[in-house]
Amino acid sequence: MTNSRNYIIQAVFLESEQKSKKRPETAITQFKNSVNNLMIILRDKEPSYIRCIKPNESKRAGIVI
Repeated sequence: MTNSRNYIIQAVFLESEQKSKKRPETAITQFKNSVNNLMIILRDKEPSYIRCIKPNESKRAGIVI
């Protein structure tokens, strides 16, 4: 593929990636890295809470006072 005359195929199949023994990232690895990065960002922030749902006295669903 790296010796193809088609430049698109050459761009997709880079010679350096073909010679590398490192496996490509799986979907779960990408998800895990994304969650880890999100947790790092969240730990650096100061949370502020906004109460957006007013509870009702009867503790029943569908009643908003």
